[in-house]
Amino acid sequence: MKIKVAVFGAPDLVELVMLIGKQFEDLDLLQAVYSHPDQVTKLVEKYHKETDILLFAAPVPYLLVRDYLTHFTIELNKPMIFIPYTEASFYRGLFMAFKQTGLSADKLNFSIDYLPETGAKECLEELEINAEKMYEKKCKLHQDLDKLFSFHYDLWKQGKTATAMTSYYLVYEKLKKLGIPAFRVTPAKSAIRQTLQQVLLEGKSLYQVESQIAIVIIGFSQNTDKPDQSVDKQVINRREEILRQIIAEYEKDIQALSVWTEQGNVRLITTRGEIEQHTQRFRKFPMFQSVHTKLNIPVFCGIGFGHTANEAELKAYEAFSKARSTDDSNCFVVESDGKVHGPIGKPFQLEYAVRSKDPGRLLIAKQTGLSIGTINKLISFNESCGNQTITAGNLADGFGITSRSARRILSKLEQHNFAQIIGEEQPVNKGRPRQIYKLILD
Repeated sequence: MKIKVAVFGAPDLVELVMLIGKQFEDLDLLQAVYSHPDQVTKLVEKYHKETDILLFAAPVPYLLVRDYLTHFTIELNKPMIFIPYTEASFYRGLFMAFKQTGLSADKLNFSIDYLPETGAKECLEELEINAEKMYEKKCKLHQDLDKLFSFHYDLWKQGKTATAMTSYYLVYEKLKKLGIPAFRVTPAKSAIRQTLQQVLLEGKSLYQVESQIAIVIIGFSQNTDKPDQSVDKQVINRREEILRQIIAEYEKDIQALSVWTEQGNVRLITTRGEIEQHTQRFRKFPMFQSVHTKLNIPVFCGIGFGHTANEAELKAYEAFSKARSTDDSNCFVVESDGKVHGPIGKPFQLEYAVRSKDPGRLLIAKQTGLSIGTINKLISFNESCGNQTITAGNLADGFGITSRSARRILSKLEQHNFAQIIGEEQPVNKGRPRQIYKLILD
């Protein structure tokens, strides 16, 4: 299966990437060409759903998209990789300037608007070229290309420079039309080739993860509204019938096979890639919500991933056990490395590992008597709340546990100075004031 890659960049850069990309038979490169860097965000919106990896032919469009996603708190959940400018990019532009202008190194005054990481001056020093008459323009992320053009044009018109080197396609084209000796600073072919190799490895890794076996276990409470009475077999059969109808609708959507256990639970077998797509990377689980709504009773779901069916099933039952340990309908995911996500779709969704080698976290677990998994959950919960203060009620809702269990956890933390009582709040209804805690887990 080919790895689909969208290549974002100016026309000449995309053309160069496509040319070198022919050497990589496992990559299916799609051209996402823009005339102005500011257009790249719209192109990402267009191409990200149909591709596996987003490749940017230069650093600027990558930084623009990253800035855009951060500002609007959007997560694409797709690898984003850019082709860097290296010293070779600068050396090539400089060589072309010498070649086409016929000027010697000591007479070549030039302007440049993009610098490799090491800096143009350092490159010139290595070539033993005097850099005193090099005019640099440190570009901003959202660059006004008209002003950038004026920077090069004014210097040339005033006779201060013999040539211009620019990394912007529109600036380059405009300078050339006016007959100004201009040279395009582009990623070196070696950098493009190395980046495409990175894309290939990233894509293969992506497919290996997505092809992991996924097992989903869904079950519902066997208790009626009257705890001392067992559910009538006819009621159970009716619930199972509803559940079968829902499962049948989703089997095709996630290309799954379903198996019914003797306990009346359903077991779905599919791939991690299908689950990630269906759950929006563990944010929502529509099938689970549909079961919960139509059966109108507590529903529990566990999803496990593994390289083998046995490994995935063990993780699924581990996730299912976590869901069953709560008082309400819940869904958890356990990955092959033990990382836990959940409860899925709830306001305080956590992501944590059940193991840790962090000495600070291990110390907290040892002194408080809490498991390392609980400590990791607390840290994840604290981060998801923006490191704000919490109450036992907040913790109970976030962990899906009883208020009593939440108070016990906070009390242990407070006893060992990993939590501090900083105030109280009066509940809306009558009752004892709730203690407000600040966690000190760093």
